[in-house]
Amino acid sequence: MFCTQCGHIIPDTETICQNCNHPLTVKATVAPDSVRPQEFSLLPENPALTPKKSRIGLVVGIVAGVLLLAGAAVLSGCFPSSDNDRDDTGDSVEGIWVNEDKGEILRFRTSGRVTFYNAFDELRGEYEYDAKTEEGVLTLDDEDYDFTVDDDELDVDDMGIFDKEDDDFDIEGFIEEIAESTTVEQTETDPTMPPTVETVEQSTETQQTTMTVTDQTLTLTFSFGERTGTYTGTLVDGLPHGSGSYTAYNSDGVAWTYHGQWEQGHCTGEGTTIWEDGHVEGGIYSNDMLNGQGYSAYQDRLIHEGEYLNGEFHNQGTLYNYSSGEIIYTGSFNSGYIKETAENRLARVGAFKDQSIPSSVNELYDACASNTSIRSEISGTVFYVWQDDEYVYFQIYDNGVESRDTVISFEYYLSEGETVPYEGQSVTVWGTTEYLESYTTEDGTEMTVPMIMAWNVE
Repeated sequence: MFCTQCGHIIPDTETICQNCNHPLTVKATVAPDSVRPQEFSLLPENPALTPKKSRIGLVVGIVAGVLLLAGAAVLSGCFPSSDNDRDDTGDSVEGIWVNEDKGEILRFRTSGRVTFYNAFDELRGEYEYDAKTEEGVLTLDDEDYDFTVDDDELDVDDMGIFDKEDDDFDIEGFIEEIAESTTVEQTETDPTMPPTVETVEQSTETQQTTMTVTDQTLTLTFSFGERTGTYTGTLVDGLPHGSGSYTAYNSDGVAWTYHGQWEQGHCTGEGTTIWEDGHVEGGIYSNDMLNGQGYSAYQDRLIHEGEYLNGEFHNQGTLYNYSSGEIIYTGSFNSGYIKETAENRLARVGAFKDQSIPSSVNELYDACASNTSIRSEISGTVFYVWQDDEYVYFQIYDNGVESRDTVISFEYYLSEGETVPYEGQSVTVWGTTEYLESYTTEDGTEMTVPMIMAWNVE
């Protein structure tokens, strides 16, 4: 599964992300039976809702409220709060240790993780400590540092003396105070030491000022447009550069957060983007989009992995079914579109159609509610279509019966040259059941309908 805070891939058995120490909570993707819609006498004025696909610059929907992951889109500040993870008996090293002369902090956690802070950097690592010998070793940036503890004094080789602080010590306030009082100068840094001062040379005559900020409001010009949001991480001459996190909203008020590497205010290098509707994408970024190897996921389920070009599936990749994880298609993509010959497509979807069974809206609802994946054949009339290039989201009335109890949602990835479904069209769809989708119509009606991953539409 994927961490909802940093997007790091972690085993399903873990309860804490080993990359950012964020506690993990498994979110249910199936709505309880109690939310199943009742009979209605009127049709919704506009049943449009937030589509499943998300991108940084994409208008991702009209109505909010579809299976939100609480807190996934807004990452916490750079500096953690001082919780009660410190043992005041003196038998452990857990807690906050400060070197005021250098303006540096070490925070040891009960999980065996340690975080180093100063006014210009933050490093995460691990430590081991033997309470009997009062000796230990911490690892930062692949470098080991031996340390000893004597009462409330911690002596770290090559780093100096750190004094233990109370649980209510204000880490963020201390760092901000140090940052305000520090004059940035060019220094020769020992590569074995955690950095205390960092500068980046622009030329032989000028220097760029580097600093670390927390939740600073920034307006950035991305390749997909200008956004105003909050940034936590390293700034060089006022622009994100290095490692940092940025949270903003698109034009519909949908929040997204990019966490990773930056170059001169642009997403460049390894990174992860998390949307508040539960979508995650990660991999290699350039020009503010995935370009290279990457993945897309939803609610900790993998949707696609492979190569990307400007945020689109491109060249070799694999598209997965959400509910069962089975492969829908593996092969070549062209800017998001499935690229296959008519003969290969017929063989792929033909075998799927042969295994599908006619299914009613009630049968689809029950399968989604029980998280059961079934191959279904569904016929009806299209009444809503939303398209973003190769990705199509559409809804039908089952068997053409216009009722709120007959609404079925679909998502569909097109092949090159394939015709897009249109409103009023009678279609037959072959697909697999995914989950129950909840949303609110424009007239305020709460809806819960089955969501189907379409393999073929005719």
